[in-house]
Amino acid sequence: CDIAICVTTNPASRIRLFAQHLDELPAKTIVITTVDDPLDGFTDVDVSNGSLEIVRLDGGLGLSGLGETLSRVVSEQESVGGKISFEFDIVAELTNTFDLQEVFQFFHLVSSRLEEADALSHYYLDPQTVSDSTINILNELFDLTIEVEGGVFVAPE
Repeated sequence: CDIAICVTTNPASRIRLFAQHLDELPAKTIVITTVDDPLDGFTDVDVSNGSLEIVRLDGGLGLSGLGETLSRVVSEQESVGGKISFEFDIVAELTNTFDLQEVFQFFHLVSSRLEEADALSHYYLDPQTVSDSTINILNELFDLTIEVEGGVFVAPE
């Protein structure tokens, strides 16, 4: 991908993951987070061959404000051009903070916006952090669900 957008509470970990598993970092990486000092102690990865931008959000921001910010960031990157990959790893945090119906609607709107931008989107959720019923409801939003079994990604049958 040319542009990676990550919505995360662990920015340094996500950037390290890119560095470990990609031949080269994306041309541009945008990290959207509520972490006060997202790169504190982050010196072990050279990001000089790509552009790194941090968008710091207020922790009290609601779903509407988060959605508006995400849409704005995607729009800005669409105007630049290039393939966008969008990673969202705060699914559990949202489902544990907000009403499930509101979270479902939020993800529906975000997913529609990303589809409109022709972005590859992936959402991460540890199934041990939410109820099975929450997982079943959220699964309706996504084209494919992948699980990890023994360190290997598999599509459930």
